[in-house]
Amino acid sequence: MTVSDNIYGKLLLELEISQEAVEEAEEILSVCPELCEMLSCPVVTLEQKRNIIKKLFPKEIVNFLCVICKNNMTDRLKYIFEEFYALKLQSNGVTKAIVRYVTELTPQQCEGMKNLVKKKYHAGDVILELHHEPDLIGGFILNVGDYIYDRSFKSNIRLLHNNLKGR
Repeated sequence: MTVSDNIYGKLLLELEISQEAVEEAEEILSVCPELCEMLSCPVVTLEQKRNIIKKLFPKEIVNFLCVICKNNMTDRLKYIFEEFYALKLQSNGVTKAIVRYVTELTPQQCEGMKNLVKKKYHAGDVILELHHEPDLIGGFILNVGDYIYDRSFKSNIRLLHNNLKGR
């Protein structure tokens, strides 16, 4: 996620573009990857891009997508939409956390992580997104926005290796 992704995600929220319109735009772009390539192609004029956007996308998101094309940010739309969804949840008092793990978490562990996030971020509710990652060797990594709580064996081994190397 870049600063620009965050800015454009906030802009989507501030313009009060509906989540349905964003989801529809995301669906259109995922079904037809060539469209995204065309919208970022420098040979295609802005006027041609605007006409295509008007025909394919919900009316309320047309101007936003035209600005994205004008600023050559089309390749970042996936991340901009992700940022929009996260900000939308946050505005509703919900915080999203990503947990990467090796061994599947118990319901008690999930609840403990939710409580940790609630306390740290003063969140009303927490959505945990779980990702199985055997490369971690053991333990887990919890991501909430820019915050990373790394308790993986892989990181501990790397830290131990760097400390031994430094002596």
